[in-house]
Amino acid sequence: IRAEHAQQRLLLQEKAAEVEERDALLVKARKAIEELQRSHQEIRSEQNSASVMVMSERAELERRISQLEQEASRNESDMESMRAQLEAAQQERDNVEDQKSLLQRSLAEMQISQTEDAVKNAENVSKQGND
Repeated sequence: IRAEHAQQRLLLQEKAAEVEERDALLVKARKAIEELQRSHQEIRSEQNSASVMVMSERAELERRISQLEQEASRNESDMESMRAQLEAAQQERDNVEDQKSLLQRSLAEMQISQTEDAVKNAENVSKQGND
């Protein structure tokens, strides 16, 4: 009976060690998920800040375009000069829009990449936990 108890005690110790190892892996997985969530929030915050900045720049450019249009209508003699400035402002607005699109695309790619990494990490942790 003692041998049987000793054998059962060893089995229980092995199971306890496995449970502790699995718990440790789950803690790591939770920490990784929390870190990804923080990172995701940071990316969203950055994206929102970038969008606000682009919108502000766009509003400023629209205001400048409007001013240039008014000045051009008042000064017939300076019409060609004002048109050139207007076109430059519109080009600048288009460039800002292009930058906004690139920034949004880049942020989206970063989010996708981080999500893929998170899934891979979670799968690895899950595999390690199942082993």
